Amino acid sequence: MTDMKILCALLLGCCLATAIWGSPLNPPTTPLTPPEPSGEILNYPTAQPTSEFPTFNSSPGIFGWHKESEIGAALGLLNYLGGWVNLKLADPLKTGNYLGLAEDALVYKLGTGFIFGQAANQQGFFTIPCQLEATLYLLENSFWEGDPFIGTGLNYNLLGTNGQSGGFGWKYYCGLQRDFGFGLGRCDVAFGYNSYRVKDNLLASSYYFAISRPFIRL
Repeated sequence: MTDMKILCALLLGCCLATAIWGSPLNPPTTPLTPPEPSGEILNYPTAQPTSEFPTFNSSPGIFGWHKESEIGAALGLLNYLGGWVNLKLADPLKTGNYLGLAEDALVYKLGTGFIFGQAANQQGFFTIPCQLEATLYLLENSFWEGDPFIGTGLNYNLLGTNGQSGGFGWKYYCGLQRDFGFGLGRCDVAFGYNSYRVKDNLLASSYYFAISRPFIRL
């Protein structure tokens, strides 16, 4: 009986202790207080936007000049035939902007070729000229779904008939750039008047018809 009284006393003591101090198995916890905001704005890296269009990286060309060239042929309607290769040079002044055209509307061309035929005195001739031209492309797609152009040029005989050098000639022309459907892609077709001179005694001048197209990139 005494043991029963002692056990009851211990149980009662435990109950009183639990009521006063809480259960030792579940100690009281203090609620956490969130830290105060510091005001600092964190910048997280954002994903770079991607384009729906493919990126075009132009080739630097054979010599790394980033320059276009053209190859062409001309038929003098009276007395000569020839061909040439020109290097295209962009206009550094972007003259097209001042004319209400594209900034690259004016293109300079520097090149050489081989021309042969019959001079004004009925004597056969040939010339390897150095030629410089300026071509101004007008409003795009403004005529027959193509780009009309006008131009002028100057040539100097580097080597001609009988090994002679010297002699200036000139040209002026108009034409149209477009794809004419002959498998050559976009071409320049021109009609104009020009002349070639070998030294002072051989001169060939004529209306002419010419066609040229893009060549290798240099």
